[in-house]
Amino acid sequence: MRWKTVAVILSVAAVPAFGTALHPEIDLAKFDDQLMRDLDRTIKYFEPDVTAGNVEGATDDAATLQEGLKWLEDYFVNKGPSAEHAVEIARSSQASLAAAMKSLNGHDLQMAAASAREVSQGCRSCHQEYRPEKAR
Repeated sequence: MRWKTVAVILSVAAVPAFGTALHPEIDLAKFDDQLMRDLDRTIKYFEPDVTAGNVEGATDDAATLQEGLKWLEDYFVNKGPSAEHAVEIARSSQASLAAAMKSLNGHDLQMAAASAREVSQGCRSCHQEYRPEKAR
C-alpha cells in the first residue's frame, strides 16, 4: 500500500513538467510560465482598453500579446499532432488581435471590442485544453 501512495505522489508531481489532462503526451518542461503570467495579466487589460477607446493602452497590450501569441505558436508547432489545435488557437488569436487593433485605429469601437473578446476566448479555449491541472 505504501508503494502505491509513493507512485501516486510521484505521478502527480510530474504533471506540470509533462503533459496536460487532455494531452499527457505533450512535454511542457521548457514552457515559459512567466510569459503565460504576463499574458494572463495583459489580457485582463486589453479588452477594457479597447472598449474604452484607449488606443495607447491597447497598443501596449497588443504588443505584449502579439509577442506571446507568436511564441506560443512557435512552441506548440514543434509539439506534434496533439498540439495542432493550440497552434490554430494561437494563429486565430493573432488574427483577432490584429483585427481589434485595426478596428480600434479606425475608430470602430464595436468591432474592436468584438475582436478583443475573440482574443480572450482564444486564451480560455487554449487553457481549457492545454493548461496543466496544477496550474489552474
